[in-house]
Amino acid sequence: IFFGVSSAKKKKAEQQKARIESLADQDAPTGTVQDVELALNFIGDRETPPAIRTDAFKVTKTLQGSGVNERLLEELKSSESSYMRLKAAQALAERNYAPAVGSMISNFKVATKDDDRVAFLNAARSVADIKSVDQMLDALSGDHSLNVRRTFEDTVLAVIRKEPNPAATVDSLLKRVSTTKGNERKSLFRILGVLGDEKVRTRLDTIYGGNKQDLEYQRDAMLAFLSWPDRSPMNLVKNLPEKSEDKALQNAALRALVRFSSLPGTETIEERVGIWKDTFAKVSNPNDMRRLINSTVEYPHPAVVAMLENDWSSHRIFGKMATGAADSIKKSIPALQVVEPGGILKGNKARVQGDGKASLNSFLEALTGWVSPETWFSWNFTVAEAGDYAIEVDQATMRKDASDFKVLLAGKEFSGKSVTTDNLEEFTPVKLEGTVTLQPNTIYHLDLIAGKVVQPRMMDVSGIRLVKQ
Repeated sequence: IFFGVSSAKKKKAEQQKARIESLADQDAPTGTVQDVELALNFIGDRETPPAIRTDAFKVTKTLQGSGVNERLLEELKSSESSYMRLKAAQALAERNYAPAVGSMISNFKVATKDDDRVAFLNAARSVADIKSVDQMLDALSGDHSLNVRRTFEDTVLAVIRKEPNPAATVDSLLKRVSTTKGNERKSLFRILGVLGDEKVRTRLDTIYGGNKQDLEYQRDAMLAFLSWPDRSPMNLVKNLPEKSEDKALQNAALRALVRFSSLPGTETIEERVGIWKDTFAKVSNPNDMRRLINSTVEYPHPAVVAMLENDWSSHRIFGKMATGAADSIKKSIPALQVVEPGGILKGNKARVQGDGKASLNSFLEALTGWVSPETWFSWNFTVAEAGDYAIEVDQATMRKDASDFKVLLAGKEFSGKSVTTDNLEEFTPVKLEGTVTLQPNTIYHLDLIAGKVVQPRMMDVSGIRLVKQ
């Protein structure tokens, strides 16, 4: 009898494994709630071989059938195992099941490990919409580590930036920032800064332009400038070190000023040199000075070399560093790519700037994993022939909703939207409207930046093509 029972159990186990393996091999498997139960049992059983557990998790992410999402949501809500709740959240995120957001945030609040908190936030990031923002922000209060808090900020931003008109959400954030303090208020100011909304500019003008000064409030608000997407508030920040006697506020303002001077923009190289010179005259902090000098290396141009050698090399502390930067630029100029008509600036040859949340794929010669609007990409080059050039961006994204992006080149701004592709290995060209006049023997700097409305993951880019008209 014992042998018969054991043999039956073994046979059943083999059948169950075969069922999971069969479903995992299918691109779009169809099944029942019982299949989900089976997959969850394998995931939760510590004796399950790693390969079967991987197949089981794949099944929870891809299985189609009546009641599948509801069963996974039940697991997320009621499982006694934090591990199983997390796996359910990740599966529901892959399934883009929006009703799970509330339970994901609830699990974030009760999670005891930072890694688990970050994982629940990443799951919510994929599926949350603008209606979920207030619920998410309610969970922002409390004591969180810097890593968790930064992930939380990025998650909220990713949700807000998916919407074309987040005006009501900006109003809600501004109300919250008036009634909070400490780390929560700092996080709110960073979020508001990244959004770069005109209403936020008005609030900042009030904070720093009024007669009544709340220094702690002003210090927290400085985080908005340290995350602002463009240079529009630069003049306001430029005057703060002279207006305030608070050393911490002065230092933060100068750090913001250095950051502004390195942001991408449509100004000519001569105008950028003027910005750098003004900033250099104000800055004394060694870290800020290093960041300023290092930012010049991204612009290999004779005008930048002249500034470094003629204006900065005599500085008693950082003159040697400026001279080194000038030497580095002079060595890089002869190696710049010369683009023929129809030639491509390869994605994996870009310089990843900003917060660096993207990577380069050498196999596909592409840039990939672009998940932050605070990341941008730059190329330096010359052209072989004079003429008017149109710009095409070879891109790929599997998201149905488009991400806005911009290309900045030779004083002009070109706007585009991503186009959905079947996979991330076959790229589709997006032609941008307008042309730009380029001349040989002139060094050009091109930036690819995020636009106003972007998805949690933006498009991959295999290259930027310059098509002579």
